Amino acid sequence: MFELPFVRANKRIRSRRKLRYQYIDAVNKRYQRLGAGGENGGLPTPENSAAEEVSDSNHQSGNSAIRRRTRKRRLQSVLGEAVSSESNESDFDEESEHNLEDYEKAFFNKHHKPQDTYEIWRTDVKAKTPIRRTTMAYSDCKFAEKVAQERISSKLLHGSNNLRSYFESLKAGYEICPRKHLESHQKTHIRHLNEILHLNITNGRWDVAYRCFSILIRLPGIDVRSVWGMGVRILHEVSRVDTSIGTCDEFLAWLSSVYSSRYNYNQANIYTMDPVFRSGSKTHTPKFVTTWLWEALIACSIDNGKDNSSVKEVKIQTTTKLELLLDKLSELVHVPPYMDDPQIWFIYAICHVVMVDQLSQQCLDSYQDKNDLSRDIARNQVIQHITNAKNCLSTCESKGQNFQFPKGAIKKQLAEYESRLYELSDVSSPSESEEQKSPIEQLDTQVLTEAHWSSDDYENYFGGSEQVQFGVESDSSD
Repeated sequence: MFELPFVRANKRIRSRRKLRYQYIDAVNKRYQRLGAGGENGGLPTPENSAAEEVSDSNHQSGNSAIRRRTRKRRLQSVLGEAVSSESNESDFDEESEHNLEDYEKAFFNKHHKPQDTYEIWRTDVKAKTPIRRTTMAYSDCKFAEKVAQERISSKLLHGSNNLRSYFESLKAGYEICPRKHLESHQKTHIRHLNEILHLNITNGRWDVAYRCFSILIRLPGIDVRSVWGMGVRILHEVSRVDTSIGTCDEFLAWLSSVYSSRYNYNQANIYTMDPVFRSGSKTHTPKFVTTWLWEALIACSIDNGKDNSSVKEVKIQTTTKLELLLDKLSELVHVPPYMDDPQIWFIYAICHVVMVDQLSQQCLDSYQDKNDLSRDIARNQVIQHITNAKNCLSTCESKGQNFQFPKGAIKKQLAEYESRLYELSDVSSPSESEEQKSPIEQLDTQVLTEAHWSSDDYENYFGGSEQVQFGVESDSSD
């Protein structure tokens, strides 16, 4: 009923798929070399349709190439220089012998999507043109099959009897039905447990779903990354009732630390797993990492319903959580794939915006009565976070061309937070206002105290106005 969270990496299935698409690729290349397949081969569309004279010319050119090849083979047989078909076809993609090509991807790349090949078909009878049709001789078809068989003979030589019988049956046109295997007791137990888990999540019985999830992730062969979404939902509901159970943030943090994405994802080995949602790679960010970052950012919001005595403590805890989240993001943006993900840079910018809000409000509430030094330090921290937020937004815009976010609204909010710093400079303490409003007359170094002194008192205090003489006067004046 529901998909089992298994890691399917069957060697037999992988070998069959690889051999099958390699044979198809070899037949297709030989078919194109024989001239039967044109540039626009495939379903009839207005692109690969043409007039009769064009079709006839292409058909004649294909027949002339076949005739030249037949004449050359006859001359070689007459002159005694005939070689095996394998040596005759030595020029058949020799450079691709040592090239490790993914034949399955090459096969599906030839199938165009409907939205890419959408065209307006001509409905006018006079504008209709005959569809180009090409034929192929039976001998040429058998020759293409023989060349393709020789191309994969080495792989069949080292394969098992089961693989060879499967290939021969598939080439003959038979349908291969999978053999029914009896499930083991462990797989049956996992299947029943998985169904019970989904049904209880649908019905909202979170306590039973939590017990099923706890048992399921402990069984061998289960990939936790395939059920992390259900685990987050279950922990989010259960942790509200029982605080002793771990939260969804802790579960996502554990997933992010245990399962690393610093390796190349090989789709051929584990072809049933999605690289984005389950394991990630050097080019794909796992979704549980971005979910964890968003949950951690939302958890940093302040609960306004608490009493006034604990608001200060909650603000301190929030600031501490934001600093830890910023440290984690500063580490992530230096390694792939997070360094090229615009969503990670956007979360990084939003964390700086929230930090600006917290610090600017803290400056407005706590640093009014402080000295200028502590106030300048707090103001510089706010300005630094504003600069970092703007840099992260510009990096996010450059990394993701299709990633859209309200850049104008965020910059407007940053300008509003920055205006709090100027409100802080305008609001002054009462002692400072008294000093600024004190008259100049109160400063004894500016203006002397006015008093009704006599001339004698004035001369005794500041000295007389008589001329000062230096040296001893001579007696000649007498």
